[in-house]
Amino acid sequence: MGTWGTGIFQNDVGDDVKTDYINKLKLGKSSVKALEELLSENQELINDSEEAFDFWFALSSVMYDYGRLTETVKNKALDMIDSEEELKRWSGKDIDKRKKELFKLKEKIISNPKPEKKVTVIKRYVTKWSKNDIYYAKISDICNSDYEGFIAFLVYDRCNVEKM
Repeated sequence: MGTWGTGIFQNDVGDDVKTDYINKLKLGKSSVKALEELLSENQELINDSEEAFDFWFALSSVMYDYGRLTETVKNKALDMIDSEEELKRWSGKDIDKRKKELFKLKEKIISNPKPEKKVTVIKRYVTKWSKNDIYYAKISDICNSDYEGFIAFLVYDRCNVEKM
């Protein structure tokens, strides 16, 4: 996974956790269900000796920002911050920068919780298309493009695709 800075979300894991959590809320999942799914889907990261830090720090930060931080997530992040194990991944000036980021995160998550932030749930667009239908259109007919070709849509059965 990539890291481009010392900030909590300046790495692939942190950025993905934030995006995934917010998207789950936007799909109408409760904060409990969103958390359960994130934990279930990210066991490999959680069990990784380095990426677990990025996972828990990002999760605690985004949950706090949305007014949904649980005591369990908060305590896990605080334990990891206090252990200073995380700092072994950094060198030079980045150690001090990361310490500042972790200090800011700690101050944030131990402060009074924010009220729960309202999340607009995405409304699904439902078509009359049927399973196994195939639709296509000439690209130049649906957008202003000089590209020659077609775009195709295949309607599939989600349950069967997930079993593949």
